[in-house]
Amino acid sequence: METKTPFDEISSILIHESDIHHQLITSAESMNSCLRSGNHDALGSATLVYDDLICRLEKVEERRIELCSKISTTNSLNSGAKLSTLLQFASDETRTVLEKISFDLKELVRKLSAINESNRVLLEESLNALGASLDMIKESSQQYKGYRHRGDRKDCTSGITIFNQVI
Repeated sequence: METKTPFDEISSILIHESDIHHQLITSAESMNSCLRSGNHDALGSATLVYDDLICRLEKVEERRIELCSKISTTNSLNSGAKLSTLLQFASDETRTVLEKISFDLKELVRKLSAINESNRVLLEESLNALGASLDMIKESSQQYKGYRHRGDRKDCTSGITIFNQVI
């Protein structure tokens, strides 16, 4: 049985990270369409899937960081060395594969960031609309003089008038 080198393990981890990022992009796009359509039930379930994927990604990244630290220690580098620095200790074939996977992963992260930014803007707009509605309700709870009968102005007995107030 062939033993895996740390670089082979990093390669499989990066491929796994790419798979998770593809799933995150799908989930983020689902969240985006739910936000645009106002489907709050589907948004809730899409958010749960997204959160689960983020947790899985964090665990995989932690393993990758451990392996990078191991390679750093083996090659007398500081433990926080970047993968691009560590690639100088890999074989040419492994380096080429890792650089390709790393590049593809960076592209996936850029795409996911763009979708997440769109989702953030949509959420902010939704919250602003909700805030405006709450402000209108809060403002309407103040007593205003409203029109009652044919030009007659009186205090509203209910104390609430949103549309029929004297300015």
